[in-house]
Amino acid sequence: MIELASVSATIDANAQRIWDVLLDFGHPERLAPSIAGTTLTGEGPGAVRIVKSARGLEIHEQLVECEVAGGRFRYVVLASGEMPFPGITSYDCTITLAPLSNEQTRVVWRSEGEINGPAAPIRKFLSELYANAIGHISVHVAG
Repeated sequence: MIELASVSATIDANAQRIWDVLLDFGHPERLAPSIAGTTLTGEGPGAVRIVKSARGLEIHEQLVECEVAGGRFRYVVLASGEMPFPGITSYDCTITLAPLSNEQTRVVWRSEGEINGPAAPIRKFLSELYANAIGHISVHVAG
């Protein structure tokens, strides 16, 4: 597996407020408003969501790990659905939260996987996706 993309940013909110957004696994439109719909089966680690993108893709994502105390949230894209970008053959994503203070948290959104073809367009696409998602989290936790 290779690193597909990694984006980090500081959000002006405590980690718990960010966790409230991430743990709402059935509502990824809070991270990407262009999502057309989501179906969730199960809860907690093992839960599977089917995300319908505005581009018409059906991406099947499974929550693998959710360690609030350790600041780690991990999901994978299952082979039963479509990949978020052509050329990706496996996709494993980890989001880590590191409190910097009572009102600031460092967010790192990183993915690794296997690809067929050049990495640069995939890295660019995913980096923009993660940066936008972190921006949407920031908006949801503002105030």
